[in-house]
Amino acid sequence: MRGRLPFVSVLLALGFGLAGCATLSASGAQPLRAEQVYSAIQCGSDDKSARAAWIADQAAWRQLSAKLHPAPEVGVDFDREGLLLVEMGERATAGYGVDLAAPEVEVRAGTAWVRTRWTMPAPGTINAQVITSPCVVIKLPKGDFDAIRVVDQNDKQRARIAVR
Repeated sequence: MRGRLPFVSVLLALGFGLAGCATLSASGAQPLRAEQVYSAIQCGSDDKSARAAWIADQAAWRQLSAKLHPAPEVGVDFDREGLLLVEMGERATAGYGVDLAAPEVEVRAGTAWVRTRWTMPAPGTINAQVITSPCVVIKLPKGDFDAIRVVDQNDKQRARIAVR
């Protein structure tokens, strides 16, 4: 037992060291931390395609939040943070949704990669015949990026926008 203690200590130290490295992005930088602040199935979009928008100031947020019901109260410091609106687009039935899938946002080559989860009704299911337009609003620190790429749980690109 006595001879195994140093071996266990080395394994623990190695494990903690690797865990610390795992939080770095591919570029070696710490990933940004995103937070979902709003999600709804009725966001008022009449466009059928997915899209995203970067809200960088209070005036743009007031304009957007007037369209959302209920209008969310989000604590955001627009000097340091922005809001990313991700819209799924208009859908003909219930059962659709979009959410933030992972709070870690990697920045690669000037592009922030935001991972989302897109929910769709299973084939063959019966769903309410109601027009929906799901969306999510994600708070994101402003950082060293000039574009945002929104990808789903299958790494399919859903939107790409410039932020400057």
